Amino acid sequence: MQRSRTQNNNNNNNSNNQQQQPPVLTMNKPLSIILDIEGTISDIKFVSHILLPFTRNNIRNYFDDHFDRDECQEMIDRLRQTRRYYPDYPQILPLSAGKSLVVKTVSEYALTHIVNRNRMSEIKQLQILLWIWGYENGLLRGHVYDEVTTVLHNWKHSQQIKIYVFSSAMVSAQQLLLCCTNHGNCLPLITDFFDSSIGDKCNPQSYWNISQIIGESPGKILFITDNNKEAKAALSANYCVCLIKRTDGGCSYKKTSPTTSSTTTIQYTDDGIPIINTLEDIKFY
Repeated sequence: MQRSRTQNNNNNNNSNNQQQQPPVLTMNKPLSIILDIEGTISDIKFVSHILLPFTRNNIRNYFDDHFDRDECQEMIDRLRQTRRYYPDYPQILPLSAGKSLVVKTVSEYALTHIVNRNRMSEIKQLQILLWIWGYENGLLRGHVYDEVTTVLHNWKHSQQIKIYVFSSAMVSAQQLLLCCTNHGNCLPLITDFFDSSIGDKCNPQSYWNISQIIGESPGKILFITDNNKEAKAALSANYCVCLIKRTDGGCSYKKTSPTTSSTTTIQYTDDGIPIINTLEDIKFY
């Protein structure tokens, strides 16, 4: 059972036109906090609205810019070898066809995989290389919500809480997103990163695995996510859990009652998980 209490900011002596303060969730200070990324500290639409369009629009430019480099030729060879498993996908022409046609056909082949959400290792590596190129050239910038860096800095440095990230994205992709954001480099605020190699985010065993790796009792760990299934899995592993509902929407859970800007108390799910709107809604004692 999560140990928390809500603090009402409703003052009956205030005039009706005075703006109400947002509700605050007060809870025992954890020793470690694990954060989801998409929908929690970063816009849930960042991947679909920024990363994927960037990939579609720039993959050909990437191959053209890096064509003569050994790592690019190695990537093209690896992709060409995978086509035997995808005979209906576009053919990658041989080097003898010339740079222009090779770049065109390998880009079409890779994009077909990306559009179809094929997760083979070659495509994952290609996307990482493409994103690194985008960040290094100022074509990409990660996103975190406005309060994130301030809150994380306070948790880490003022309250001595270790901060971790657990996302389904590869650790390298997580680090790329957070190394160059609209609020600067967030990597120094994070102790370590975990991805799906530790286990599925909806499986309680994954959270047990993380607690063992970081050497922390589950009851001393707070997990914050926008996904109700992930929250329930962490709760089943005896974690403290908060469900976050950003005001820009995109959450994938049902709560017991609406959470709006005029709400004066913290709302809870049917499973007793508190719902917050921003990381600033949490206060530790």
